[in-house]
Amino acid sequence: MKNNLDVRMFFRYAILIAMCFFCAPMTLANIKESDKNQSQEMKLNLIKNIEANLKMPKGSPDLQHYVRYYTWQVVNRKRLIIAVYNYEGSPGRIELVQPDNLPYIEDGGCDVVELNYSIKTKKILSLLCHGVG
Repeated sequence: MKNNLDVRMFFRYAILIAMCFFCAPMTLANIKESDKNQSQEMKLNLIKNIEANLKMPKGSPDLQHYVRYYTWQVVNRKRLIIAVYNYEGSPGRIELVQPDNLPYIEDGGCDVVELNYSIKTKKILSLLCHGVG
């Protein structure tokens, strides 16, 4: 009788372990994807709030004429949103990019505008047209 009970307990634990082994990765993948989508949505909402109160620099076109690239970075222990607005490309498009994929443009006048925004203080630190090379 005791052997039967031991065998049943063994199989119960084996099934439980197998379920954890096979089901957990799928659940974690779903959670990660869900978090990614939620994070992306939160970032887009924050961008909308920033852009709603944005006054473009003198000499620059309206914001909707730019392709807008945004990235999140820590600079000197400050959490920042850094954006590059580029007049060339598909106007009105917003791209969330990794810091390494943020366009690097040395000049361009007001065809290229750069934004630095503090996440902590919720303030624009700078919004400038690039120089002319």
